[in-house]
Amino acid sequence: MSDEFISIRKKNSMLENERASITKVEEGSIAEESGIEVGDKIISINGHSINDIIDYQFMATDSYLEVEILKKDGNIQRVEISKEDYEGLGLTFAAPTFDGIRRCANKCIFCFVHQLPKGLRDALYIKDDDYRLSFLEGNFITLTDMREKDWQRIERLRLSPLYISVHTTSSELRIKMLNNPAAGEIYNQLRRLASLRIEFHTQIVLCPGINDGEELKKTIDDLVTLRPYIKSIGIVPVGLSKYREGLFLLKSATKEVAREVVMYVQEKANEFKRRWGYPFVFLADEFYQLAEMPLPPSSSYEEFPQLENGIGLIRSFEDDFFEAWNDINPPESIGERHISLVTGVAGAQIIDECIQKLKTVKGFNCMKYVVINRTFGDTITVTGLLTGKDIVHELKGEELGSLLLIPSIMLRKNDRIFLDDMTVERLQEILKVPIIVVNGAREFIEEALGLEVIEP
Repeated sequence: MSDEFISIRKKNSMLENERASITKVEEGSIAEESGIEVGDKIISINGHSINDIIDYQFMATDSYLEVEILKKDGNIQRVEISKEDYEGLGLTFAAPTFDGIRRCANKCIFCFVHQLPKGLRDALYIKDDDYRLSFLEGNFITLTDMREKDWQRIERLRLSPLYISVHTTSSELRIKMLNNPAAGEIYNQLRRLASLRIEFHTQIVLCPGINDGEELKKTIDDLVTLRPYIKSIGIVPVGLSKYREGLFLLKSATKEVAREVVMYVQEKANEFKRRWGYPFVFLADEFYQLAEMPLPPSSSYEEFPQLENGIGLIRSFEDDFFEAWNDINPPESIGERHISLVTGVAGAQIIDECIQKLKTVKGFNCMKYVVINRTFGDTITVTGLLTGKDIVHELKGEELGSLLLIPSIMLRKNDRIFLDDMTVERLQEILKVPIIVVNGAREFIEEALGLEVIEP
């Protein structure tokens, strides 16, 4: 096959692949100086094809680069770049993987994607099981679709840490839970990662009557044998929406089940802490709420290794709030200010505590609205799964004051769109009130009190 034909094939493939498009070129960057523009696509660096951000980051570390670029006008351009080792080019791409996303081949009995109603954001219906997104974005993967070349690439590029959905180390049970004959190799696969000195975080979606009790104890005991390469074991409750017709019969954790899990996991975490100086196993906040038991102190979460998984999220927000409060040192009084805010059921208690602190500032008044999840069902209590329609149902016609605050966790990352594709601007129109999206505790305090927003 001629080099000319290969070049034409690569060009045609890249023309159709908008995932590889450059969406931002930093001002004053090496890329800008080299004439690289928004809309261009990098085909190769030093003769190596670029299929994802990992390729790009790895290949762009050299001090001398020959970059083959597909310009937005369809022409191919070759650029020579001399720079310091590891100096960045200053580029942002449309997506982290240019050759698509590896889709999940499992049919897990608890899969939340199978429980989604129609009319949500298109991307929510895509199940990924891509080790690259595990490394880049912390997505949990099952390892059931790993090829030998994937293992070799993980070893060669030192892609660590990875995030692995385990659920159980029992081969037969995992095959049943994932509905995939390839699922039974999980413990051997984790041992292989450990042998490669690749670190990993693990997840257990706890399904009462399926992988709890003795199965959970065995799974935890098996996983800690993989230290020091296993960094955490996160246990989260199965999420069951109201759209489960025809799906595997599952039940939610009761108060009694949650208490049993909390007590056992706390015991194991304390044991591991005494033996090895690290607790390894962590529970999602929802377990403590279901059990009606207090959250552990911040020290129990170590460095909050699975915060994005809802493990320690409430405690972390509380810590951040009071740290920011002391740092900001709000005034004793402000002019009369009446605002409102929304939260999910799971976040209601901590938001109450924050509001009481805010109300120590004279003149401040706040109405808290706890929004029930009618999109997925009232068993789904986390704030991040509320939709714009849920908020409209709860707040339309209510007195909202001069401003409504909503947490950024409800929206698509770096965007202003809810799960049901409603925009913040559309919600503003419906509720007839200005809306401010707050990201974190500090912004919450500053926007709630109307203080000047200052970067920490």
